[in-house]
Amino acid sequence: MYQLLTRSLHSNEAVILGDFNLPHIDWQTLTGVESESHRMLEFIDDNFLCQQVTEPTRENNILDLIIASQDHLIKNVTVGEHLSSCDHKVVRADINITTNVVENKIFVPNFRRGNFERLRTELSHLSLPASTSVDDAWSYFKNQLLTHQSKFIPNCEKRSSNNKNHPWFNNEIKRALKARNNLHTRMKTLRSTENTTLYNEARRRVKILIKQAKRRYEENIAADSKNNAKKFFRYINNKKQIRSGIGPLTDNAGNLVTDDQNMANMLNEYFSSVFNIPAEAGHITTNDNDTNNESDSAPATSPEQTLHNFEITTEEVLKALKDMKTNKSPGSDNIYPRVLKETKCEIADALKTIFNLSLRQGSVPADFKPANVTPVYKKKATEMYPATTGLLA
Repeated sequence: MYQLLTRSLHSNEAVILGDFNLPHIDWQTLTGVESESHRMLEFIDDNFLCQQVTEPTRENNILDLIIASQDHLIKNVTVGEHLSSCDHKVVRADINITTNVVENKIFVPNFRRGNFERLRTELSHLSLPASTSVDDAWSYFKNQLLTHQSKFIPNCEKRSSNNKNHPWFNNEIKRALKARNNLHTRMKTLRSTENTTLYNEARRRVKILIKQAKRRYEENIAADSKNNAKKFFRYINNKKQIRSGIGPLTDNAGNLVTDDQNMANMLNEYFSSVFNIPAEAGHITTNDNDTNNESDSAPATSPEQTLHNFEITTEEVLKALKDMKTNKSPGSDNIYPRVLKETKCEIADALKTIFNLSLRQGSVPADFKPANVTPVYKKKATEMYPATTGLLA
């Protein structure tokens, strides 16, 4: 325990409270008469700590301690009355420590309370300004969409859940478990045939409820697997006994690489070599008569390197928006797929214009470039090379 406390004293301000049950320490002279008392006194002395309770907390002994790293952290220490039926007395003190409380909550759109009718009405009047830059057109579209989204879709708090219960766990099972545990305590205390019978019945009821709840949960997952594949595969992955990760990898020299940083560098180099076009391969241009001709210094391109004219239509944009999965998280632009799908008819023309403008200018908006790239193991092999992994963005 003392080693753990010593490692925890990483800051200049620390307070330790509790019932240490060391009646043989004289806190006025800081002396003890047995080994455990000496260990406590050595711990306090080695870490330059001070003990603040000076009055007995149980009979004539000081058992409940308040230990601080600095004297000014604890003020107004008083020992009061007994705590209920406990033979220890209540210790009160003012702790003068400033802490930074980190909120484990974020604000996300509450789509259940969103007014999508008003949102669609406002976006039906959306028209892009006359601009020659695809970045300006995208920025205007994004700002308008996010402004109307915040106006007609309220936000709600979302906290990181520490709930360790199973997803099929419900209040009925909770009450049945409590009743079973109470009957178990009664059966152990008052041994009788009646109490044993009641406990066995409660135990059987808990087993039946759990079995039924699991069955309903699995049936709901199976019924909704086509619409919510993420929930289905999360359930399957949780059932797996073995979880395989990435690595170790083998480099070009045949050496085995196990360090996370070196494996990440190897994968990054391989992915860059695959997706970056070498300079000697030339560049792809569009055969667009409406755009300015390439400068004379630009290298000539062969027909195989030329991207012939084609136009993205509104129907293609609508189809892509209709097939979007609404349970996905937003990207770096903070635009939710649910909003895009709900307003697909109103924003399709604007997106078509942005996409075609991007093709004509040969550039894409900056928001389209960032992505979370994760290597995924693709095929079984005795040794993993960077080529045996794929990209998941």
